[in-house]
Amino acid sequence: MKKKSKDILITILSITFYLVLLIINFLAYFTLSQRREKSFTKFTYQNLNEEYVKSKEKFPDDLDIFPSNYLEVVEKNNLNIVQKNRVELLRYGSTVVNQQRTGNYQNVLHSLLNTNTQILLNNQILSIYFKTEIEDIKNELMQKDFKNRRKLFEKISKRKLVEIEYIEDLLENSTDVFNDSLSANDMSVVSTIQSRSSTTEKLESSSKIEVDVNKNLLSRMIDLSQYLVNQLERMGIKNSKLLELNKNLLSLQENEIEREVLEKILLSQQYNLDNVQILLTTVKEGDSYNLFATPYIAKIPILPEINDNNMLEEYDVEPLPLQGGEIRLPIMMYHNISEPIPNDPYLLYVSPEIFEKQIAYLVKKNYKILSVEEFNSILESGVTPKQKSILLTFDDATPTHYSVAYPVLKKYGQTGTFFMIASRSLLNHQQIKEMSDGGMDIQSHSNTHAYFHKISSAAINEEMATSKSKIEEITGKPVTLLAYPGCSADYRSFDIAKNNGYTAAFSCGRYIDIKLDKKYYISRVHAYNDMESFVKMLSVGL
Repeated sequence: MKKKSKDILITILSITFYLVLLIINFLAYFTLSQRREKSFTKFTYQNLNEEYVKSKEKFPDDLDIFPSNYLEVVEKNNLNIVQKNRVELLRYGSTVVNQQRTGNYQNVLHSLLNTNTQILLNNQILSIYFKTEIEDIKNELMQKDFKNRRKLFEKISKRKLVEIEYIEDLLENSTDVFNDSLSANDMSVVSTIQSRSSTTEKLESSSKIEVDVNKNLLSRMIDLSQYLVNQLERMGIKNSKLLELNKNLLSLQENEIEREVLEKILLSQQYNLDNVQILLTTVKEGDSYNLFATPYIAKIPILPEINDNNMLEEYDVEPLPLQGGEIRLPIMMYHNISEPIPNDPYLLYVSPEIFEKQIAYLVKKNYKILSVEEFNSILESGVTPKQKSILLTFDDATPTHYSVAYPVLKKYGQTGTFFMIASRSLLNHQQIKEMSDGGMDIQSHSNTHAYFHKISSAAINEEMATSKSKIEEITGKPVTLLAYPGCSADYRSFDIAKNNGYTAAFSCGRYIDIKLDKKYYISRVHAYNDMESFVKMLSVGL
């Protein structure tokens, strides 16, 4: 009996022991589960910086002249520059050039690199890189790591399953990282672009690569990639592509960014371009301004509209009111484009530096610098053009017209009207023909530079007729404008000029308006070696 009671007691104690052990294990598991549950934190952005403002010191938006490497970038890359691009570049420091052809990102990028063009890595490129990498990471995880773990967690851990589904949702909606950090254009591009990964190879190019990205955008990318790295590591998953993405993004925050990282970001994406576009951006480096290029997609305008009907737009100097029977059309007169000589009584010299600033100012203000044909058309219409317009004239065909004025005008995509002394030109026929073929207008400044008021009518006729025929023989183009030698002429010259086929003739003066009844004695204002008088003359004359 005692033995039976003892056995029952042992059984009860054993059962009690196992129950206590079971309760302890359950409590331990429950506590650990709670701790693990608490360790699963949902994603939030950690670095909420103030609104990003681009440095105008490094990225200027108001230029006096084109950047120093402008011609090199344009010519080496055969860029399709139009007037709108020139105006935008001077007004805003950047412009989007439409190449009017199809292509793909990699080809455009390599084309720029092959000409050693400096490259700017901007928000659009970084965002497309991020989107492309995240898409690949998501596909890798879904097809391998998550697929296997999902089956396991469905049986043993609903919480783990929820965690996987949360990360999948984050990856699926990763474009949320761009909210409030991209321009309307870049947001439209990045949200719809179909990009894919591309293999990267070591570049032979020595092109400099500069970075201009929104710091808030970069911080948000880093926050998301770092969160994903941490959460996946808790699951025992290490994704090499994600780790590299996170590392590259962190590198962009450093003062000295490894070139390998920049090349990786630039070269590891590929997408087609219905319209090849190049974004040109001015970057200040030390005391110089240089152009950097970026393959770009502009679905909507990224800069204010350039208005060609700008005659009534604001002037830097309040213009004089226009009188009836007149056309508002300033005509500038230049002689020598070289450094002024001491004690020059006639102020006939404008330095190359000031001359370029004057031409750049006209382009920046969207003046139409007229050809002779355009000038004649306006004169015939008798109506002031809707666009601010100007005629640039150069007297005497001096060597600096070929060596300085002509290259500057070509650089800015403009034309000039050069009045040549047919028998006493300081430029040879080959130079004159080159300028004419290059878009310049060569017109008459008489045959020998005789002062018309001092010679006979027959001699005046000889001067006009001979010069006209000689210049037309050189250029193969009609000569219809005449500049009087020494700005001197009397009433006889007016009829003689008309009878010789000239449509207008020019003297000198103070006025910027053309009187329609004085087409053969039109005032030209002399350009001086400063910007202040130049800007004033555009509005009020001398």
